[in-house]
Amino acid sequence: MALVPRVLVSLTAVAVTAGLVLVPSTTTAAPAIAAAAPSAGSAPSAECTRAQSSLARARRNKVAADRAVLRAKRELRRAQRNDRPAKVTRARKRNLAAANRRRAVAARRVVHWQGVKRSACAQPASEPEVQIGQQLDLLSLLLGGGAVGTISASQLAVLLDKVLPGISGHLDPTQLAGVLTGFNAGSGLSLGQLTSLLGGGFDPGDVADLLTGSADPAAVQEFLTNIVGQLSALGGGTLPPAPLDPAQLLALTDLLAGITGNLGPIQLGGLLALLAAGTGESGALDLDELTTLLDGLLPGLADQFDPSELTALLSAFDAGAPGAAELADLLGGLFSPEQLLSVLAGTPTDALFGEVIAQVLGQFAAVAGGSLPVIGTLDPSVLTDLLDTVTGLLGGLLGGSGGGGGEGGNPLCQILPILC
Repeated sequence: MALVPRVLVSLTAVAVTAGLVLVPSTTTAAPAIAAAAPSAGSAPSAECTRAQSSLARARRNKVAADRAVLRAKRELRRAQRNDRPAKVTRARKRNLAAANRRRAVAARRVVHWQGVKRSACAQPASEPEVQIGQQLDLLSLLLGGGAVGTISASQLAVLLDKVLPGISGHLDPTQLAGVLTGFNAGSGLSLGQLTSLLGGGFDPGDVADLLTGSADPAAVQEFLTNIVGQLSALGGGTLPPAPLDPAQLLALTDLLAGITGNLGPIQLGGLLALLAAGTGESGALDLDELTTLLDGLLPGLADQFDPSELTALLSAFDAGAPGAAELADLLGGLFSPEQLLSVLAGTPTDALFGEVIAQVLGQFAAVAGGSLPVIGTLDPSVLTDLLDTVTGLLGGLLGGSGGGGGEGGNPLCQILPILC
């Protein structure tokens, strides 16, 4: 979980050296994208379909391998904490080493099938907006720390305005739909296509590293600057390209980390503080209470964090929730700052607060499961149970009566099985 912040620090340094919102009711670009989307794109070839299926299977296997590593780590920590015999501890270490090897193999297979998919699904005649969408998907891997499934039209509008403020209002519905199609199709660009799009200003090795997600921060910064220029040109040049300052880069990185489900402990602590604010509760927790809270949300969740990460998460929670704009980014652009202001004030509607709770739990589930679950619209009965359980858990801990929300077989896993 420390990978993305390290990349961000390096990118910020590069930017300084160089001198360098879900808003269904307020984002006008979103309905326009949705209306135009069916006409964008074309049916994939049989080869492309097979490659997509193989890549999806490889990603599922990678998620399973990630979970196996997490289980092995948890078993090893338990053996060490409980002073089990040395023979048991050695066996747990061997299990962890084997799980890490299997995860490495699974990761290599994902990279392999990503390359096959890029070749099989490459469309040399793609429209510029589709290619920009594909590059934005690649950027989510480089800055967000993981692959994205699909995003909504409103999330795309938020993302575009983070890359070049105001650009979503300067693109027509067909262009917006093309960008969305390209993003949700994944980065199907070949080495030659990306080299051509970047105008030949990149070293071939840097282009290859961009495609595999292993580029250095300076190359990622240059790639982002190039995308800004392409977006400006797509909008007719009405918004001149401008490099992102460090604060804008941080906001973009937070948004992409929220979209991909790769938030760090400090960011997750801020989301927990958001839930506490929404219940109207206040107060600080100690480490044991934080562990109770985490395990009450999802079984074994506390074991997914090492002691330093738990300390960072606790400090962030006790410091209180960050601002509404930052929280909107951490939740992947699914909510507007105005919506989250009502949660921070403790006055959200039940429907809004239930959706926020579900998305926060999804971010924690990504820590435990390796990928961000897709949580759809909540059934009214699910919404009621979710609100009661989380409010009871937080109220018990912050009110001093001891949290009971995690007892009785972890009801949250029964309420929203996709989390577990």
